[in-house]
Amino acid sequence: MVKSLSILFLENREEDVRLVTAELESAGYLVRFRLSESEADFAVALKEGGWDAVFCDGALPDFPVGEALRRFREFGVDIPFMIIADRDCETEALKAMNHGAADFFVAGELARLVPALEREVRDSRERRKRSKAETALRESEERYRLLAECTRDLVGLHSVEGNLLYISPSVRELLGFEPGELIGTDFFERVHPEDRVRVREEFARVASEGETVPSIECRLLRRDDVGIWFETLVQPVIDESGNVSKLQSSSREVAERREVEQRFRQVQKMESLGNLAGGIAHDFNNILAVINGYSELILSLPEADEQVRKFAREISRSGERASQLVRQILTFARKTNTTFGTVQLNDLLGNVCDLLEETFPRSISISRSFDRSLGPIQADAQQISQVLMNLAVNSRDAMKDSGGTLSVVTERLDASKLPGEFARIADSDYACIRISDTGCGMDKEVSSRIFEPFFTTKDVGEGTGLGLAVVYGILQNHCGYVDVQSEPGTGTSITLYFPTALSENAPGGDISRSPEPPGGEETLLLVEDEVLVAEWLRWSLTQKGYRVFWAMNGLDAMKIYAHEGKNISLVLSDHGLPGMSGWELFGKLKQSNPEVLFVIATGYLDPQLKQGMLESGIADFFNKPFKRKDLLNRIRRLLDLERQRVPGGKGVESTGS
Repeated sequence: MVKSLSILFLENREEDVRLVTAELESAGYLVRFRLSESEADFAVALKEGGWDAVFCDGALPDFPVGEALRRFREFGVDIPFMIIADRDCETEALKAMNHGAADFFVAGELARLVPALEREVRDSRERRKRSKAETALRESEERYRLLAECTRDLVGLHSVEGNLLYISPSVRELLGFEPGELIGTDFFERVHPEDRVRVREEFARVASEGETVPSIECRLLRRDDVGIWFETLVQPVIDESGNVSKLQSSSREVAERREVEQRFRQVQKMESLGNLAGGIAHDFNNILAVINGYSELILSLPEADEQVRKFAREISRSGERASQLVRQILTFARKTNTTFGTVQLNDLLGNVCDLLEETFPRSISISRSFDRSLGPIQADAQQISQVLMNLAVNSRDAMKDSGGTLSVVTERLDASKLPGEFARIADSDYACIRISDTGCGMDKEVSSRIFEPFFTTKDVGEGTGLGLAVVYGILQNHCGYVDVQSEPGTGTSITLYFPTALSENAPGGDISRSPEPPGGEETLLLVEDEVLVAEWLRWSLTQKGYRVFWAMNGLDAMKIYAHEGKNISLVLSDHGLPGMSGWELFGKLKQSNPEVLFVIATGYLDPQLKQGMLESGIADFFNKPFKRKDLLNRIRRLLDLERQRVPGGKGVESTGS
């Protein structure tokens, strides 16, 4: 590779120029040069730049070497300034070297010129390279400082051991420290003890491998030692040798995001538990239908002695308690029908508070504060009362040892002021009920689980663990929200949010019951795959004079109806049949008889699905487990209504049996 040099000569003797260039060319250099003979031309050449060295004549008559050196230095050019002069100018040349000239050569004695020039050029290039790198570093550090001081994130510079070399001013707001307090300290001491080992390992991995690792979620300790969640990214700082010299960290607070994610996971968990609970309750209803039904049958037998009746009554009471438990499970799972109506919350709460003052221990005082501007809402008054009583009883139990105050507050709240974690905000105001106590309170682990079914902190036998699960289910049915604030030793505050614009066209409950004659002589088709339930139903119906055909599935029912349809007055079918649902069976039978009187028995139906069934022609729904008397009354009522609607039809006069 050809070596090249660009030389600027300040010289009036061409012989010196020829000797210098010849010496350099003999050493293998390609020399580009310019000859300047005046101060003005010298200044122009320096300004143009691109020179590797300057050779100055030490005896210029109009531009002394000292003045030339001074002018050269004004330009701030870091290249060697070499002097060529006769021996009689040696004193001036040496004086110039004391002021920054690189070397002095006697004209005609250039044996050491090449190595001296090579050394000086090499050194000047290294200085320029180093100066350029230092300037770039200063600019980079300044940019880093500006970014670090303007960001809300926590930016840190660490030694490879973890000691803090720099921490951004945002540490004041985020952790409560002045930056100077943490400089030189061990960063890991500000990491939560439970996260410390994991974070230290990740920092060590970056230091050893020299690569950025995925972000770390960890808690950093504030001045008061409370842990705040951050997402931290750690990067290596590589030095000129390619080694990791420092570590850089950037930490962003993610406490709010984690809280939202935790609430989302909680909602998903509650929905999964609700589906599971709903499925269990549906199957349990069939079992209860048998238990409650047969205990009723025993009680209706005149030949049963008193001891048997006593046993049957105990079975019936236990069955009814189990039915209530199932209803609570279904309420939690949002699988019960909700009867909406206009509810004045202040009036309802006033009645509840009156009841609490009469029944709660005297050591517990009831405080009430109602917002008079609070208007009515569309709600199920019975379910809202259940919510209030469940919460009040929990508060009572939290204050049973030392007493305290139960506060009940209502207020109207604009949707925009709803707590931020409730993402599904409707365009309406909210009616708020806040129930607070001064009891023992809860820690975060307990408060995060209180709405789970069967979770309880009470002793065995003191609770089912369904009270607050039911509260959660009812709030969901009402498109509402529930918020819990509690700390150990400071009590608990639970706030309920109900939308004031809930549609008045909410789904209603079951058809009201009326005491119709319980017996008849019509022919009925019973479709039920649970044998014990079917046996009880068939016995109950035939005992009252009805003729009953029984099918265990939809296909068998269609065969029976094909032969006996002209005589069948009513079809009573379970909805969850194998192979074909009750609604599908209704559609098949309706093709052959558009006037078929069809009733579905089920533990639960979605209100929208139920509405669709009613619109398609389903006559009624019986909720399992049903009582024998209610079953007979409602069947009789439907048959009589059908007979009145279609005179001369299949219905007959009811019997008094």
